[in-house]
Amino acid sequence: MTIKTYTPKSTVQGIKRLSSKDEIWILTDIHSYAMSYHSWSPQQEWFDVGAFDLCTERLGVFSFTIDDARAMLRVHLPEPPWHGPLPFAIEVFREGHVGTELGRFRVKMEPISLPPDLLAQGPELRAQFASHARKVNSGPGMWKRIAEPIALEKKIEAAALAMTGTFSASQLRSALGGDVNVSPVLTDLVDRDLLVRTGKKKGTRYEVAS
Repeated sequence: MTIKTYTPKSTVQGIKRLSSKDEIWILTDIHSYAMSYHSWSPQQEWFDVGAFDLCTERLGVFSFTIDDARAMLRVHLPEPPWHGPLPFAIEVFREGHVGTELGRFRVKMEPISLPPDLLAQGPELRAQFASHARKVNSGPGMWKRIAEPIALEKKIEAAALAMTGTFSASQLRSALGGDVNVSPVLTDLVDRDLLVRTGKKKGTRYEVAS
């Protein structure tokens, strides 16, 4: 597979809300803060990072919420603090409400491999975010409350995809050795066409898709 080449431009774009179809390479650590997205909405946790925009080939600051952070961890980005440019870029996909991005929505991300010559420029590009670096306030465990549930999800997913033949949710729980709620992960795997579901309620069975 051919990896696309990029030429970073000297111009810097303004702060941007991370949105569907964005492709970014995160270069800096995190600035965390509380903010209301609308004047009438409650405050929520937000994060800012300096990044390279693969679509415009310009540097800029991107803001995102805890829902985006969950998607980042699911695609195997490391937990912050981030002491250097991240090892790969990400593409963002949002499933909004009736074709919009209003309210909360499901976020998915996919990794993007970067060419070695661009990766080599990472420290130099990161250094251009000096003003952002002065606001960085991340610390070990800042995403622990979302990282631990996601680690459990990944464990359940791996166990489900390793099952042979048809199986029930209770059989998957037994394979995991504990009283674990596996239903949300099973539903997600079915939605992603990784599992095939037959039957309803207590008679529901699953099988790894061929």
